[in-house]
Formats: sequence, C-alpha cells, structure tokens
Amino acid sequence: MKIHRIIVAHGAAARCSQELGGSGSLMVSSRSIGDDHVLGRKAGGIPFMVGQVDPAKGYVHVLDDMTLDVLLRTLDTVADFTAYLTKKEQFIQGGRSLAAAGEEELLAYYLTHVNADGEHDFVFDGQYNAITLDQGFWRDFIDSPERQRQLKANQVSYIWDHIIERFTQNFLLGTSHFISDTSLTSHEMILRFFAREPRTRRRMLMSAIMNMIQNTQPTWRRIQVLMPSRPSDPYFVFVLFPIPEQRSYDEYRTIRMMFLEICCRVVKLDFPDALDIVGFATETFGTNGRSEDAAYFDARLWTEELAAATRQDKETLNILTRPTRFEGVVRDYPDSDERSMT
Repeated sequence: MKIHRIIVAHGAAARCSQELGGSGSLMVSSRSIGDDHVLGRKAGGIPFMVGQVDPAKGYVHVLDDMTLDVLLRTLDTVADFTAYLTKKEQFIQGGRSLAAAGEEELLAYYLTHVNADGEHDFVFDGQYNAITLDQGFWRDFIDSPERQRQLKANQVSYIWDHIIERFTQNFLLGTSHFISDTSLTSHEMILRFFAREPRTRRRMLMSAIMNMIQNTQPTWRRIQVLMPSRPSDPYFVFVLFPIPEQRSYDEYRTIRMMFLEICCRVVKLDFPDALDIVGFATETFGTNGRSEDAAYFDARLWTEELAAATRQDKETLNILTRPTRFEGVVRDYPDSDERSMT
C-alpha cells in the first residue's frame, strides 16, 4: 500500500501568495527544492513556491488550509483523493519543469484530462521540457456546464456514503443483524469494499439500486449483478427481497441474509473468474424505512463440494436461472441529455 505524506501550512504563506498575484493558495514549482521556498531570490531561492521538500526521502505534498479544503471537497472519496496524489507525484517527479499558480489549478487540469487508460492524469499534447499552469483552469472548471451536470448526477452517490455510515454505526452500537461471522475483521472487510469505490462508480452502483427499487413490484424478488469496472474491482450482487407474510421481522432478516449469501456463491458459479464478491440486500418495498444487509464471499475458497451445493441452491431457489444482460457506460461528466438517476 502506498503511503502519501502531506504537510499543511496554515495562513501566512497563502496570504503572501495572494499578495504576489497568486490565487490565494500556495503556488507550486518543481524547481523548488528543500529550503528554496524560504530563501530570497538573490540567494537562489524561489520564495512562496512549494515543490520537493527532500527528493531523497520521497515526495511530500505541501498544502495550505484553503487548498486542503478544495481537495477534500472535490475528491471526496479515498480512491479519488489518493489517485490524484499519486498522479501528481509522478508528474512533478517526471523530470519536466513545472510551475502552477496554485494547487487548484493543477487539480482542475488533472480532472479535465485523461490518459490512454481512461484515468484522470496530467497529459499534454507534445513533448515539453517546461510547463506552466496559470490562473483560470480552476475557475473555468467549476463554472463549466460539465461540472454542474456532474454535481447533479453525483447526488445519488451520497446515499452510498450514508449506507457505509449506517453499517458502521450499527456495528459499533451492537445493532447489526448477523447470522454467521460477527467479528470486526469480517465487518471491516465488507466496509472496505464499499468505501474503496470512487465517486463515479458509487453513482453507478447506487443508481442501479435505486432503479431496482423504483421498478420492482412490492411482492417481487429481484437480483442484479454488477461486473467489475477494473480487474481489481469486486463483483457486486444487489438483492431486493420482499417481506413474507406470517413471518416475524427477525425471521425475515435471517432468511434474507441467508439468501444473500447464497446469491454471492451463485455469482461465483456463473462467473468463475470472480475472486471478491460483495452482496447488498434490502426490502423490495419498505413503508417504515429500510434495513440493509451486506455480505462478502472470498471466492478463492471455492471447492467442488461448494460448487455442487450452490448448483442445487441455484435451481431450487431460482437464482439467476434466466438472467437478462444489460450494458451501459457511466461517464464522469454526463452528456447534456443524460439524467441523474435519483
């Protein structure tokens, strides 16, 4: 696991940057090494510019409080935040001379460009030894219609965040519903898969759940499997399970959780390459709020005996016996005719 090192400089440096014509955040220069940012120009320094504190010890991100707030509000998942830090490190340490009017200008350029793998990155047409990013990139980005459509489309994704918070709170309060493994390690494993998702994929996952809820009759059972977007992503299986008549609520939750765990195994049966399978279940129709169950199946533990039992469960319980396949693309910046699935 890569560790990113960050230093936050408060107040004075940012104000000096603004007085010198900057945006109010610390200016960035790859030529600023060690103490160059505190030395005068006559002494060979580059005052009020942050760069590499000590190249021999790895890159350290020096941020002011204003920039830190911008980064955390814009890149508000662990995956998005660390991806930016990694690409920035690679860019600054790539051998080209860089100067930027502020961290937010770097961020805006990063968010509006992608590399050959479809990842946000610092890519430029042509070969340059020196690159300067002046003011204006950030303002253009936040005012753009593409960014406004993205913010609107992302609204549904924050339900995913709330689900993570509810799972965590219920576990800490001892109100989680378990039928098998009740350990902290198991619960943490499930939440890690939920929390590792970047913002756009959270939008896709939560939109799928909301569409299921909106288009499923109260007495129907429904299952949907979402394929990985990247090789390291898990398979997700979402389940809507109706509340049966003449069953207590506790019995219903136990039955639903058992069914969800079986669905996770059926996904392995249908998709042999699956290694990590995460399940999520809720009511098909809830009049007094909703409850959620989550499950994780480590498909590396697959055996022939388990496969045989799962085949029997698949047929007996009619799980994904006649699936319908759908394909689609969720873009970071939705097209003007794409609607937010809220």
